[in-house]
Amino acid sequence: MKGKYMPAKIAVLIDAENVDPSYAQQIFSYARSLGEVTIREIYGAGISLNEWADPIFENTIQPKFTLRPNRFKNSSDIALTIGAMEMLFNSRTEKNMVDAVIIASSDSDFSPVAFHLRAAGIDVIGMGEPGRINPMWPKACTEFVPLDHNASLVRRRAPPLQTQDASPMPAQVTSPLQSVTEQTVTALPTQEEAQLASTVQTPPEQEN
Repeated sequence: MKGKYMPAKIAVLIDAENVDPSYAQQIFSYARSLGEVTIREIYGAGISLNEWADPIFENTIQPKFTLRPNRFKNSSDIALTIGAMEMLFNSRTEKNMVDAVIIASSDSDFSPVAFHLRAAGIDVIGMGEPGRINPMWPKACTEFVPLDHNASLVRRRAPPLQTQDASPMPAQVTSPLQSVTEQTVTALPTQEEAQLASTVQTPPEQEN
């Protein structure tokens, strides 16, 4: 991120068909905590954009309307991908340069977009709804922030994701009965050891 007098420039790209509008305030609060939000775009068909109408006006988001021939087409995903690639081209030519891109979606189809942006030196911060996140999507991002209504609206940078190899080993649990047994129980002599001990005679006493 940039220094004190050059704040980082942040772009926010929202998949209106994959994120609930109730998360809009959290998305932009987090974006503003990272730097100056210079690009605000939302992609979706008419019905999805209508649901986002209030957040669009409140946060001055630029709507990118898409047409879907039927509900199985992903025209909004393609439009967002094209928008991200245009932004990447502009950044390379130092026009409207950005330092980080927030992609608000739970869709792992944007993983290749994240790879291209990160290869160009642009951080990618994914934001998605818990329970709908494909495991591949967080791994493709520089960092991932789950959207949560109970979380603080201004969130700092998330810690790096832990891999399975880095997960701490579970602590070994010792029951109270096991602890007492280990401290008090001593090994009993075997039968052969008992017989041998009984045959040992003490030396005879000397006569005066």
